[in-house]
Amino acid sequence: MAEETHIKPISRVDLRKAVHKHEMKLYGVCVFLNVIIVVVLSVMLVGVIGERAVGWGELQAELTAMYERGIPPNDPAKLELSTYFVEGTIEELTIPAIIILLPIMVFITLYTLYAKTRAKSVRVTEKNFPEIYQKSVEFTHKLGLKKVPEVYIMQGNGVINAFAMAIVGKRIAKLHSEIVDVAYMEENNKDFETVFFVLGHEFAHIYLNHVTIMNNLSIILGRMVPVIGTAMSRAREFSCDRIAQLLIDGDGLPGMFLMNVGRRLYGQVDVNDYLETVKKDGGFFLWYSNLMASHPIVPKRIAALADPERRSGKLSSENRYFINYLGYPFFVLCYLSSIRYEPTGSLECFR
Repeated sequence: MAEETHIKPISRVDLRKAVHKHEMKLYGVCVFLNVIIVVVLSVMLVGVIGERAVGWGELQAELTAMYERGIPPNDPAKLELSTYFVEGTIEELTIPAIIILLPIMVFITLYTLYAKTRAKSVRVTEKNFPEIYQKSVEFTHKLGLKKVPEVYIMQGNGVINAFAMAIVGKRIAKLHSEIVDVAYMEENNKDFETVFFVLGHEFAHIYLNHVTIMNNLSIILGRMVPVIGTAMSRAREFSCDRIAQLLIDGDGLPGMFLMNVGRRLYGQVDVNDYLETVKKDGGFFLWYSNLMASHPIVPKRIAALADPERRSGKLSSENRYFINYLGYPFFVLCYLSSIRYEPTGSLECFR
């Protein structure tokens, strides 16, 4: 463990209070759905294998009968029969096989990402970005982590974001240089607190085990279920925002505005005016955008951060749209029509 053991840890009571009130419930639902999906796929796979085994026996009997009738091995009828069987077997086994191989694919993806991170980043150390390194040590002690996570700074090609990930025995946080710039480029206004809030958010993902491989394998299929999976993800983001506030002992609002309007303008935003403006915004499509998003929309995150009572952020609102107008089947269809792969297995991003 790192130095500076005089740093007082945040109480476990305060950390538990910071976790969104629905996070663990939704996580439990995703684990349950994950188990159900795995069981169903396993039964399907066993059924397909059994069916194909019977089919293989029938194919061999048919080929033997054709041979006994003097039909040559290269006869088109024989070849067509064999090809049809093989193609059918591959088609039926493809999806179950991919699902079964998901854990291996996750491992390969994560280690590839870690290798790319080391190849294209600068690791934060006592000599490289020492202020961030010291804050990493401080956060480690405050959260009671056993080991200081590795922190890397990498160019985001204009994208303002940060990530946390894990591989076996290591926890990693990555900050885009577009975030770190605000602490080092402004001569008269070095804004380290904003950087530390983003760093604290990623450390919160690590503390809450959101990025561990086992945690994510336990929900890798369950989180794909429309609405439920994204709701759990949004709850996790609210939890990490709140823990980041505890770590920096501040509201963290500049960090969110940095993500929203960029590093040149975030300091010019009037918080009270922004909150009053977004209160007037609403409607079905804004609600739907939040419903299907892995991260809460920015107005909801800022409203939660600005809440003096620090209550859990709202996962969704205006449920009358969902109940009265379109209903669950509509969202299933919309989700399936817009589904895309995102590497969120053991990789959690800030925005």
